[in-house]
Amino acid sequence: MLTREEFAAIILGTVFLFIGVGACCLAAVRGGNTRRILSWFGILSAMYGVRLFAEVPLAFGLLFGSFWHIAPQLVWAIIYLLPISALFFWVELSRGNLRRFLQIMLVPASVIAAVGISAVLLHKSPDRLMLYYRIQVICGLLAIAVANAVPRIGNKYLVIRSWVSAVGTLLFLAAVLYENSRTFLNLREYPFHSFESVAFALFLFSQGWVAAEKVVADEHRLLSIENELAMAREIQTSILPSNVPELSRMRISAAYCPMTAVAGDFYWFIAIDPHRAGFFVADVTGHGVPAALIASMIKVAMQSVVACANNPACVLRGVERALSG
Repeated sequence: MLTREEFAAIILGTVFLFIGVGACCLAAVRGGNTRRILSWFGILSAMYGVRLFAEVPLAFGLLFGSFWHIAPQLVWAIIYLLPISALFFWVELSRGNLRRFLQIMLVPASVIAAVGISAVLLHKSPDRLMLYYRIQVICGLLAIAVANAVPRIGNKYLVIRSWVSAVGTLLFLAAVLYENSRTFLNLREYPFHSFESVAFALFLFSQGWVAAEKVVADEHRLLSIENELAMAREIQTSILPSNVPELSRMRISAAYCPMTAVAGDFYWFIAIDPHRAGFFVADVTGHGVPAALIASMIKVAMQSVVACANNPACVLRGVERALSG
């Protein structure tokens, strides 16, 4: 028979496990910074889900079969590894001094995790490093909470600032501080799943909100860039000749297929008479928007040399004169 706390742990464990797996799957089809953010959040969420299952022997046995006997060791291993995943997650969301501070914190977090997990594997007391563990957790939470709660700091040191993250972080920080000061201040002891664990669950949900905000922000930014590139493509197409010269003994056909959305290639025709025409072809060094901007400048320069189209040397001198300044 499951108790109410065990049933809650199974429900939360299932939710976090599915969220973690989903975030990792989404990260597999993303790129750059967003992939790393989703990956670390997915690992963080999945590990916490497995931990909740491991705290309920019946559920853990159904999920992992013959490995049910390692559940206590797995719980401690995940406890020590969770801060490392959280730090990697926030390293990707921070910049400047805050990013460097979190990167430095990865060193003691990794040492504490290595020593703590070794103690678990050697069947020694698993909580021998919990004082140092909780100190580094409090330091990390304070840094993240302050950065999210204070706009001036958050705008400077965070890629994306969220009040949801600030609330979730402060709640979990309060739970950790309460748990650490409870013995000294003779405060009431709450059941594990009704206080610190729930606070961590809220903290994890708030981090998921931040990851989702980052994904949405990136999507909006990419959509804006695509729209601007489409406009640039239309502008570039408009500076190319709309028709070709009609010559008595020659038929002209032209096609323009840039390798990227916009390019630095340019061509132009200057009709002289029914028997002659000038052909101007240019290839700007590089590619993309910078090259396309220079190509548009060449179009302006060509307008000033139409009168001397029958003299290539004069054309080149005129274009040089227009562009060299």
